[in-house]
Amino acid sequence: MKDRRLLMFPTNRFNFIYKTTNLVNGKIYIGCHTTDNMNDGYLGSGEYIRKAIKKYGRENFKREVLKFFYHPIAMYHEESIIVDEKFIKSKMNYNKSLGGNGGHFLGAKFIEDHRQRMMGAGNPIYGVGHSEETRKKMSELMQGEKHHLWGKKLPKEWVENAKRKREEARLKALKNNPLYADEIVDFILTKKEENVSYEDIGVLLANEFNILTKKNSVISHTSLKRLIERTSVHGYGERKLRAASILEKLNDPKEKYQKIECNECGRIISRNTFRKHICISKEAA
Repeated sequence: MKDRRLLMFPTNRFNFIYKTTNLVNGKIYIGCHTTDNMNDGYLGSGEYIRKAIKKYGRENFKREVLKFFYHPIAMYHEESIIVDEKFIKSKMNYNKSLGGNGGHFLGAKFIEDHRQRMMGAGNPIYGVGHSEETRKKMSELMQGEKHHLWGKKLPKEWVENAKRKREEARLKALKNNPLYADEIVDFILTKKEENVSYEDIGVLLANEFNILTKKNSVISHTSLKRLIERTSVHGYGERKLRAASILEKLNDPKEKYQKIECNECGRIISRNTFRKHICISKEAA
């Protein structure tokens, strides 16, 4: 009996996102294609790209494969990320509509419903994985000059769009972190303005707000410093200005190497190394 995976996903078909470039004016078209023949000469079926091919001639267009996919649903999902509203508004492409609709037969609702059905146990290769033969073929298609990005650079718009989406996801995750709650951030900034060390702030957070790491340890010096740095960039209003002021003060050489006295042993130590200081009185104890 044939492998069920081969029946549902024939290994002789290629699913990929491509870029068709007009060699005359530099305009591009991003699309999806599924085929048995990589040399079928397909350049795109969108209204604008078809008119352009008719006007300039097929010899003035070049198709490049950007990425291969094992399943067309993943391909359409990726296209929806690339060909967004900002992309289709650009005057340097032939795309007329948002990506991810699967041409004329797959709608966004179908894609989302199918994606839900294919999650977890609904996926035919869930808990099984790709066969060795399939892995080998996929590996061969991505090696050396066969790789879709061999000797190329991604368009600047793609890179900026990816960075923007990663930043939005990161900020969303931070909002769900209790350490980044407004009340806690204000508390940390106030303590730093009072010259309290990061280590002592971590202890205060644990005692007063019960804020600990996932391993139930005190929030580290690095995490608190990173919080202030992020607040100085992504914060707003007075909180952003306070964070920037604290960082400027901490990075000031005069402040950084200012001498302070240890309350326990009386030693005079620079502020920069004070957090690493091991008190003599504690050693004796």
